[in-house]
Amino acid sequence: MSSGDLECSHEALDALRQTGSVQHLRGLLVLAEVLEPREEQLALFKRDIKVCLDEVTDPHDKTVLARYTRWHLMPLAHHRLERSGLNRFPREHLRRKLQTAHVLLAHIRRRGSTLDSVTQTLIDRWLIANKSGQNQAAVLAPGRHLQLDPQNVAIATATRTVDRSIMSDADRILTALRLETDESDHIANRVAGCLILRYGLRTDRLVKLTTDHVLVHPEEPGVLGLQLGRDPLWLRPQLSTASGGARHETEAYIAVFNVQEIEPGAYRYDTLSHGLVPVDADLRRAAMEHLTYQQDFFTTSSFGVITTALTERMAWKYPHPRAYKLMLHNVGHLIQVFTTTATALGYGAAITGAFRDTELEHALNITDTSEFPTFFMSCGTPQLTPEGLPAVFRPPARPTRH
Repeated sequence: MSSGDLECSHEALDALRQTGSVQHLRGLLVLAEVLEPREEQLALFKRDIKVCLDEVTDPHDKTVLARYTRWHLMPLAHHRLERSGLNRFPREHLRRKLQTAHVLLAHIRRRGSTLDSVTQTLIDRWLIANKSGQNQAAVLAPGRHLQLDPQNVAIATATRTVDRSIMSDADRILTALRLETDESDHIANRVAGCLILRYGLRTDRLVKLTTDHVLVHPEEPGVLGLQLGRDPLWLRPQLSTASGGARHETEAYIAVFNVQEIEPGAYRYDTLSHGLVPVDADLRRAAMEHLTYQQDFFTTSSFGVITTALTERMAWKYPHPRAYKLMLHNVGHLIQVFTTTATALGYGAAITGAFRDTELEHALNITDTSEFPTFFMSCGTPQLTPEGLPAVFRPPARPTRH
């Protein structure tokens, strides 16, 4: 360098074999302000990119890899640099991602395909055979079978969504519901899409799933399941009630009076089994009428529902008084769903928030102070006039003046 045979620049030093002596000389020149300071690991990563691209012989693969590094890997490197600094370990991780993408593109080309026309089966086989490259290849070949734009689908809890827009909860749920009900697409595609949208699994966690892993419950034909391990995972129906923070603090007790194939008595709705569990509680018609101040809602109804709230579930995520507002919002939504569903099925529904709190807690054997009743609902076959109006109704009483 002193004789003029080597230019005094970062580029000239980059062309040399990166030994300790070269790095030491570069550091001295920077300290002496002969060379401009630079982010060394970022520069080395750019050198890694150049070396990798020089090894690619196919022009199309080189173009794809160049775009991959420009629009995905380099933003990741700059993001890491701004957040906590870029050292050799993240740089090595990014270099492996680039190398894995190179190997995957070569594999696709050897099979006579391109990234635009590659089938999911070909991607799946490569990922299964190259387990170490599953995470690195997830962005280059993201779940092509899902009919979802990977730039617009990102789970909010993911940590690798630097410049992707997070899908809102409403869009995520609506898209999952569409995949559940749209029978025009293949069942495997719908299952994979629902797993990503509802459970937050990345596509590289789904590549081993086949249609053989999709099960139908032997006792509940409408319930599907996945054989993810030794025991099947049954995918329960989508909950139809709102829940702030997804805490689902509302519980339900059912008083059955006249329902086919169900013995009259008191039950509790069990969310895990999606069924009714008998409980020791006095919820006969007379008791229900007494608890609701003789409003005649349960005199001829077929069944009644009592909702309670478990404050600990909500307080776990919202440890402040706002939790009570969310509880009331949730139970209000549940009541609306109950009445509209009953009406849509041709039944009649009645609701009331006027009940004897203390006596109801004794009737339901509620001893924990973290649980309290919130509402009453009843349902039955309505008596209607030929015009479709209630045959018997009671007008509101005139207010009493004192």
